[in-house]
Amino acid sequence: MAKQPNAYKKFVATAATATLVASAVVPVASAAPVDSFKDVSKTYTEAVNYLIDNGIAKGTSDTTFGTTSNISRGDAAVMIANALKLDTANAKDAGFQDLNTRVEGAVNAIVEAKIASGKTSTKFDPAAYITRQEMAKMLANAYTLTSTSKADFKDVNANWIDYVSALKEAGITLGTSETTFSPTNNLTRGEFALFVFRAETNPPTPIEPGVVAIESVKATNAKTLTVTFNSAVDTSKANLEVVKSNIKQNVSKATWAADGKSATLELSTKLTKGEYTVNVTGLSDQKISASVTVQDEMVQSVEILSDIAVVDDNTTPTTATVGYQVKNQYGEDITKTTSLSTNDTTNVSASNGVVTISNMTGKKVGDKIAVTLIHVDSAKSDTKVLTLSAEASVSDVAIKGLYNKDGKALNEDSKVAEGHYLLVDLKDQYGNAVTDASKATDLIVAESNPTVVGLEGTAPAVTLTSLTIDGKKQLAVKLDAISKAGESQVTLISKTSGKSSAFNIVVAETTRADVVNLSAPALAVAKEDVLIPVSVMDKEGKAITDAKILNNPTKGVTLNLNSQFVTKDGELFVVVPKSEVQTKGVYSILAQSATNKVSTLTLTVKEEAKATTVRGLKNNLALAAGKSKTLTSADVVLEDQYGREMTKTDVDAYLTTGKGILVKKADTAATVVTLPGTTTTNTIKTGSGVQVTAGSANGSETLQFVLADANGTSEIAASTAESTVRVTDGTEYDGYEIAPLGMVQDATTASGNKALTVNGLLNGGKVALVQGASNDYTATISGGNGAASVTGGEIIVPKSDLNEEPAGTKVDTEYTVKVTINATGKVLEQKFTVSPDAAKAQDFFFTTSAVAMNHTGAKAITEATIASGSTIADLKNGGAVVNFATTDQYENEKVVTAATAAPVVTIVPEKVADVTIANNGTNSATVTLKPGITEAKVTYKVKVGNAMKDVKVTVTP
Repeated sequence: MAKQPNAYKKFVATAATATLVASAVVPVASAAPVDSFKDVSKTYTEAVNYLIDNGIAKGTSDTTFGTTSNISRGDAAVMIANALKLDTANAKDAGFQDLNTRVEGAVNAIVEAKIASGKTSTKFDPAAYITRQEMAKMLANAYTLTSTSKADFKDVNANWIDYVSALKEAGITLGTSETTFSPTNNLTRGEFALFVFRAETNPPTPIEPGVVAIESVKATNAKTLTVTFNSAVDTSKANLEVVKSNIKQNVSKATWAADGKSATLELSTKLTKGEYTVNVTGLSDQKISASVTVQDEMVQSVEILSDIAVVDDNTTPTTATVGYQVKNQYGEDITKTTSLSTNDTTNVSASNGVVTISNMTGKKVGDKIAVTLIHVDSAKSDTKVLTLSAEASVSDVAIKGLYNKDGKALNEDSKVAEGHYLLVDLKDQYGNAVTDASKATDLIVAESNPTVVGLEGTAPAVTLTSLTIDGKKQLAVKLDAISKAGESQVTLISKTSGKSSAFNIVVAETTRADVVNLSAPALAVAKEDVLIPVSVMDKEGKAITDAKILNNPTKGVTLNLNSQFVTKDGELFVVVPKSEVQTKGVYSILAQSATNKVSTLTLTVKEEAKATTVRGLKNNLALAAGKSKTLTSADVVLEDQYGREMTKTDVDAYLTTGKGILVKKADTAATVVTLPGTTTTNTIKTGSGVQVTAGSANGSETLQFVLADANGTSEIAASTAESTVRVTDGTEYDGYEIAPLGMVQDATTASGNKALTVNGLLNGGKVALVQGASNDYTATISGGNGAASVTGGEIIVPKSDLNEEPAGTKVDTEYTVKVTINATGKVLEQKFTVSPDAAKAQDFFFTTSAVAMNHTGAKAITEATIASGSTIADLKNGGAVVNFATTDQYENEKVVTAATAAPVVTIVPEKVADVTIANNGTNSATVTLKPGITEAKVTYKVKVGNAMKDVKVTVTP
């Protein structure tokens, strides 16, 4: 988990020297023992136990924890302050004017610690229920939780996604579905207890990959259970049953999600207090099960919906009405099935969502009447002082249907910008149509499944939009979030009359992968990415070629071996990463489509590539008379046993195995060029080359290249490659060039100046020319403030020469270098940009090569080991310390240590239960084996400069 145990450092700067462990909080003596709470099921027992034992929370009474009650912002602040042991007595006054003495210290402390903020500068709103997104922000800030990527929740906006992603990555919560978090839903005390407990300790052990299991069973309304699986299942094979007290329950309807990862089970009767178990058979040899403990349906809230009671007559009113609403613990409207009492049973009655006030003798518009509604069994109530009003307000509500001006149907790929609306007809209490959106504010909404669509406005209120359709004014509610395929019933309710209208919104599915055909690749080699040709059809038999759709977990295809879809040269492939095929052998590729159809391929991976043939030099070699060039591995072409040209990295890897490339003269008596002399010095090896020196006269000579051992004494390949070397005195060049300069750093900031390379071109080869009036060329530079120069073949641009903004800040500046060839008078020019920015890594790879100013001989590695509890500075591969081969924006290559690279490390474990992770997301992140664990696998996600790379790490004792 990405947890900083000394999160208190965010509260007081001097706390950097203190060690504050939240789990060491002294228990509060007045807290009731957890076993006395009658409302804590086994789902919450461990978490509530922890919070009570550590003085983080108390019960709502001696016998209840309030597990299913919504938690207020004030109570959440108290729990966090207690968990972190913040100094609530001496915290700075945050300036909120709505705090009572019970929560004031805690609120001030968490605000000062930058854990939470108020609704305004003077209002914290402690009595308001905390939402899931507010909880995410509070816990992420409290425990310094961060994430390496954004969670794929479609209903979380940019203001909250970082906090929500941090909680998901830390294993505190997975969301309400694969793509939804339900950010504005209220949170219960039991849920908050679970989340704080997970933040304080460790997240639960994840389900083993490849094993089908039930992740959770939840009661989602009074008659419905939702079961969620760890991966998509074959819905045609799955058999579901619900059992309570060994009695099989009648499931009237079972609905699978489109992605096959969850199912909604609607029972024929309402859930009652007790434990319900969902059993699933047909997916494996064994039955898989999971349970949930529920309570009898109970009244959770009673609310009078308006402060205005509408009278029946403006002059002599006889009755007045106002709407009300009753909800159960699932947030469902149970108004029509719930009986309420009132404070005046003679003159005030409540029925079917409408409060009716009668006996209005002596009352007039503007008078105030106090009304109280009470549900006796639950003791839930609401009181409002109502103002009698004759002003028009929404009384009758009718939803006409969906509308889009272009006639587009609503599906999961529909965009909010396309404008999909629910058309509504509204009438006031006098029967007149309401067409002014500003006069229809007394309308609220209830939605059965907000994870499918969202409506414009902040629930429970909606925002009405005025449209003109066929010349007629029409009110509507815009759909402002279209998240996934499915159904959601939307109900609009008048707050003044309690009348309502419902409409079932159906979001249709779009393209879904159905049939997958995998084809054997032409070649699969160990330790290389494998490209597998593939074709995918949708349910209508049409080809899907969009890799983005195919990689989508809901619409596309699920692959094993960490594979994914890519397009290359217009063709579709499945790429199996080289990390998954490290050895020669047979591998099984499994592809499961969104419709749960499976395709397999047996992949034969051949042995790792190795050099078998030398082809000679990559480029023709030309030398100026008397000059020399050292030939290295970068200059020679080698082919592997499969006839493919090897990269420089692969050639270097080959040379590290005691091999070399022997360079010989075809004619030992020729004198156009000379070689060092012995076979050892004439052999290209790891980190060294062979110097070829030109004589004084024009001419050509043939060199031979042979694979050999590192001393050049034992030739290990029969083939011999030949390349011609051309020597010139400078009078016969075919042309000239300035090598591309790229981005240049100013000389004041840079550790060295930028080399200017001017080449003479001859017979396909290049000869580096020398700057100087008596040599090959002269050079000048223009741009900036005139102080830039070219000296000794180097470009020198002082930082003071750069252009600057009005505020005096130096900025990127364009220059032109002009080169004149002395022998011919030919002029060459090249523009380039000089930057004042400090060098920062734009790319890097892991290596065990020694620290160096370039990457010559540096071999990339993808796996490493680390001792339990060590930082990345102790990362090793084969006993050698892992370094970082970086390339900055100026194309400077360096191999540096962890101390110089200053990497930011995020550790992701394969099995969370095996390790403890500390300081995640920092340079000092550590992973420690838990007692009894002798080895663990983790992934280090490492950021150096602007680049992010992964390395697989084995943790050892």
